[in-house]
Amino acid sequence: MNVWVFLGSRRLTALLDSGSSKTFINTRVAEELRIPLYPDQALKVTVGNGDQVHSPGRLAEVRGMVGGDYFWFDSHSLPMGSLDMVIGVSWMSQLGDISWNLREQTFAFRVADEDYVVRHQQTGSCISSVYIHQGRPTLAGITPGISESFC
Repeated sequence: MNVWVFLGSRRLTALLDSGSSKTFINTRVAEELRIPLYPDQALKVTVGNGDQVHSPGRLAEVRGMVGGDYFWFDSHSLPMGSLDMVIGVSWMSQLGDISWNLREQTFAFRVADEDYVVRHQQTGSCISSVYIHQGRPTLAGITPGISESFC
């Protein structure tokens, strides 16, 4: 399931991947955002088609917005083509219990007594997401429950 992560004013398309132990930011995106890289050639990542890809290294911890609030991401750099980010178990495990409804395309979690629900929809080339965060506006002023669409 794809969600949006905002790093500063930049909107990244991120894949929530329970099969990935780590979180990755596309090498190109990390360079464009000037995220400091700590080189380390030891990490080899097996990607979906079975190929192994070398990560250039670990990135400085970044703070990004998901579902209307800020979270820290400990990530590695990885060349990934058109995908901006992969959010792995290393980040999702910090959320505690999560609820994932693949039929409805929702991802829900609770942090510090706040409920978050992210709903992803794709129609043709248009993607829309609804971020619901109880009690306050989300995505830098977007009203909870309002969808945002990009085509």
